[in-house]
Amino acid sequence: MQAPGESRSEKPEASRQGPTCLAQGTTDATHTAEAGGLSRSGSTALPLFFFERSVTALDERKAALRARLKGQMPPDPERASHTAQERLLRAGLFSSGSIVALYRALPSEVGTNLLAGSLLARGVTLCWPRVVDGRVLEFRRAGASWTRGALRVEEPDGELMPLPLIDWMVVPAQAADLHGRRLGRGKGYYDATLAAFPGKSVALLYDLRVVEEIPSDANDRQVDALCTESRLIMVDG
Repeated sequence: MQAPGESRSEKPEASRQGPTCLAQGTTDATHTAEAGGLSRSGSTALPLFFFERSVTALDERKAALRARLKGQMPPDPERASHTAQERLLRAGLFSSGSIVALYRALPSEVGTNLLAGSLLARGVTLCWPRVVDGRVLEFRRAGASWTRGALRVEEPDGELMPLPLIDWMVVPAQAADLHGRRLGRGKGYYDATLAAFPGKSVALLYDLRVVEEIPSDANDRQVDALCTESRLIMVDG
């Protein structure tokens, strides 16, 4: 998966301060139903159009939440971004020698440049996402250059880092709730990636983006922790 207030088109944080993030969001739900017939319980299976309507309702709820949050930023976004990154650094989640995936931040997201510099100094190996065929993101180390990818975010060209080798993934979020459910930008890349990822994940976001409930279904993946400028929340279960 910077700050909204976005009457202008968003440009990656890298153009302002250096390495940071990528933003995406939740997948469209996909459901299948046997037309007619019986379920295992013996009841009649629901027709396919029922699931199609429920998917649309979920998408509409997510879109409404994104619209409500658009433009909501802390009074001093840069300071809040730095404070959130410093809090995550103090949390002790990332040990020397570990491998951590970061993101390149857009203006409506908490940055990761400060985080990147400090982790590299501690001996942590870093990697960043690339959009490839399919929905699961590919992660690579910084190489000789960065290029603008399909999601308008700069992507590295360095060494490939397989998902099973990554210890922690720091992900962007438009919003999240205390159960670890996150709201992205609706493309589904991070949900697909988190579903394939065996390690731990933490969403980095602003305090005012922690909401009571994120609309979700079985395709939406929870994170293991949330970090804001005022608190680190470890998600139970």
